[in-house]
Amino acid sequence: MKRTALLLSAMLLGGLLAAPPPASAAPAQPAVAKVRATPARYAGACPVTVGFSATVAARGTVRYRWVREDGSRSALRTVRPGASGKAVVRDRRTFESSTSGWQAVQIAGRKGLSAKARFTVACEGAPVVYTTANPLPADTAGPVVASADVQVSHGGTACPVTLTFTGTLQVSRTPARVAYRWVDSSYGESGVRYLDFPSGGPRVRTVTLPMTVETSRSGWKAIDIVGSGQDSRRAGYAVTCGPTHTPSPTPTPTPSGSPTPSASPTASPTTSPTTSPTTSPTTSPTTSPTPTSSPTPGAVIQVSTSLWTPGGDANLCPVGGITAYADLVSDRAATVTYRWLVNGEARPAQTAAFGEPGRRTATVGPLSVDRTTDVTVELQVLDHNRPRSSMTRQVTCYDAVATGMAISPQNYEGDCTTDAGKRIRMSAEIAARGRTVRYQWRTRDGKVLDDKTHEVSVNGAATVSVVAEPGSSSNGYRLHIVEPAAAKDSATVDFVHDCWNSTIASVRATKTGGGWPDCGRKPVEYTLSARFHTNRAAPTRYRWLRSSDATAGRWSAEPWQRLTPDHGAYTTIEYRWKSYRSESGSWYLEIDRPYAKVTEPVTFAHTCP
Repeated sequence: MKRTALLLSAMLLGGLLAAPPPASAAPAQPAVAKVRATPARYAGACPVTVGFSATVAARGTVRYRWVREDGSRSALRTVRPGASGKAVVRDRRTFESSTSGWQAVQIAGRKGLSAKARFTVACEGAPVVYTTANPLPADTAGPVVASADVQVSHGGTACPVTLTFTGTLQVSRTPARVAYRWVDSSYGESGVRYLDFPSGGPRVRTVTLPMTVETSRSGWKAIDIVGSGQDSRRAGYAVTCGPTHTPSPTPTPTPSGSPTPSASPTASPTTSPTTSPTTSPTTSPTTSPTPTSSPTPGAVIQVSTSLWTPGGDANLCPVGGITAYADLVSDRAATVTYRWLVNGEARPAQTAAFGEPGRRTATVGPLSVDRTTDVTVELQVLDHNRPRSSMTRQVTCYDAVATGMAISPQNYEGDCTTDAGKRIRMSAEIAARGRTVRYQWRTRDGKVLDDKTHEVSVNGAATVSVVAEPGSSSNGYRLHIVEPAAAKDSATVDFVHDCWNSTIASVRATKTGGGWPDCGRKPVEYTLSARFHTNRAAPTRYRWLRSSDATAGRWSAEPWQRLTPDHGAYTTIEYRWKSYRSESGSWYLEIDRPYAKVTEPVTFAHTCP
């Protein structure tokens, strides 16, 4: 019995302390795998949000975009895999009506797409959308839930025209802080913004976003809730510039999908203060100064601007390399004079020569900021028809950033009555510039996993890890940075705990014959039997182990046998064994993973004539 206890303890301890296999080296060229839609099939009440994920394996920073079945593409994003050489990228779309489609990942600079994550949505009944007319229900007991709705209105009847997008945000209870993004049909998502709902105050607040349209165009804007909540529908618009121009906002938005985060060509919402980058005086976007040159009749110039920030929304402060782009389109051969304004400060005038009708690209930069702030850029054409285009984008940066959150193993399937195999290793990469970072490992709901606050000195990047027990239920885990305050936590990674309850009963070693006139001529026969029950049927294997005076007290294993248990019913296990000599000892039964169970030993004894 002592030998049995020692053997079982060693087996359990080996399962607890077994280190995860070493991560495979990242490929020299970026590779995309595990492209998934969650849920892949949905039937029920709408709107519903479908999440998309893919694993990117690479060395260094990778630029990528999501491509969708309708031909639309997200703006370019960047991801930097951590020490494991792998990173999970995500996107989501919200649907209010039945549809089907797919999404795939495209690596910048490479042809072709990854495998496609296909999905199907079957909506039942009318969609439930929360507006001022249909408020979000109050819930003072559960976690805060937020919803958004967007409407668009216009002012003026001639180009340029200003469209005003009004977002209505609601929460299920106060106090609350809602993180949200504006989403543009052409340029993707803006930086994350925050709206506070004080304790005892109203559960409904509004934000506005003006946008000046210079030329004929159409599109939509929406609001995505960052976290638990319901994204808004699309607020569509169509502007046609001409002698009798009338902008046409779309009053009833169509079902929306959320593009991948990128820059949004809009002015800042009124809830977000505008400050200037370190390269510019502190001024807010204003009406452009009157150019000194007189307009020159001739070419019709169209212009649009965009702003690119390296590193997406996970930059360390200060951020450099910010570049603004503008497309200049001329309907004929012409020389065009233009200038940039950065946060209201005019840059020297420049020219672009068109030898024929076509497009030219103008740039300004690199710009830099030393803290999270709004950057406003505007391009003015100083002659011809004098068009102008501007945009504001919040450039977000942090004193410390956590990325590359990983869990190994990421799921546990097995017997919940044993601790074997239930330990997980979590790791993440912390980036900072010459400072001490204090951090915690937290669950999805904010609980500190090991009741500790850890410290690490970081000048560049450092990988940290912890081994922990995940408990008996599924959860999500992340690395939370306590200090410095201006920090970005890692993404939350799910750990799935799937309990397989199983029992072994009626373990017996029954002598069924033989042994006369002697064991050599007719060996003693035993039937080793047991009954196995499980709530989850999965193919596995089993074996019997024997310790006796014939094995000098050591455990000797019989060959593995296949086992396909019945779901929800007892499965009988039988194995026949023969002995050719007098022998006494014990048998026990071992069932392999995913059940990983062993029984208490049962004794046997016989004497040969």
